[in-house]
Amino acid sequence: MKTIAYLRKSTDRQEMSIPDQKKAVEKYAADHCMEISQYFKDEGISGKTAIDRPAFMQMISCAKNSTNSFDAILVYSVNRWGRFEDPVESLYWEFELKKCGKKVIFVNEDFKNDGTVGANITNLLKASEASEYSKRLAKDSFRGQKTYAEMGYWVGGDAPYGYERALIGDNGEIRQILRKGERKAITTQHIKLVVNEREAKTVRLIFDLRVNKNRGYGSIANWLNERGLMSSYGKEWCKSSVWSIIHNEVYKGAIVFNKRNYNRNAGNHKYNSKDLWIIVDNAHEAIISQEVWKTGQKGGEAFTGGKNTNFNSQGQYYTPYLLSRMIHCMKCNNK
Repeated sequence: MKTIAYLRKSTDRQEMSIPDQKKAVEKYAADHCMEISQYFKDEGISGKTAIDRPAFMQMISCAKNSTNSFDAILVYSVNRWGRFEDPVESLYWEFELKKCGKKVIFVNEDFKNDGTVGANITNLLKASEASEYSKRLAKDSFRGQKTYAEMGYWVGGDAPYGYERALIGDNGEIRQILRKGERKAITTQHIKLVVNEREAKTVRLIFDLRVNKNRGYGSIANWLNERGLMSSYGKEWCKSSVWSIIHNEVYKGAIVFNKRNYNRNAGNHKYNSKDLWIIVDNAHEAIISQEVWKTGQKGGEAFTGGKNTNFNSQGQYYTPYLLSRMIHCMKCNNK
């Protein structure tokens, strides 16, 4: 039998690695006289959806291509196939492959996925368990992040412009400055923001131009670009990037957690109402004073939470502006 194989690992450190899955799949193939012609791998990607997994969608396209001659897809387990929010979606993709004459074989499950009633029920139960695990993991992760944020630790990914992430020891001492892309090795370790003086000078300059010189966001961006002062990742400044500096509470020493709620399925996010925000003052060294930051918010342009987003009854984002989210700045590529 000719086959292909699908391998997946998210960011969960407890999950089986890609090489270990590959070894198990190859052993199963050898024991059952199967030949694996191609591997599709999604590494560091959540299994909640299919469309966000490039290798998974490539595998589906490959199966639907009539020129590809293989009979089955080997997968380590149901939860490697996916931890879909709706477990029925797991069976849906199997059915799509079945229509193409391809079957999915789970090499490490205790049931034979042969399309019988018993197998289908077991498959759905396994998919439901995988879905519930993902939901529990998300809740536990949020609860842990919330606790650390309330303690003044940084849990928001990359450091904002003007700051760096520092790995903090048990006594609050700085052990290591983490570069962009680096992660802490142990989940119980904590991260604080520390000032990057070179970038902090530009942040103070932006607030000075806004607060004391009364310049607009576009004017400030042009002024900075004319002097060769780059923003994050070496990009030029634009109106929106200057706006985000002026209205970010982090520069007055505060951490704001749970401001936005990301919807990966829809590919967008919405702002939570302000009563759900967790605001921790004096969490780290401020770059500008409370007074300067407050002055920068004048004019009614600061976002207050929950008012600038539109969602229909299904929770899907909509906008009355036809080109919204489609136009990008040619300089910084921001929407």
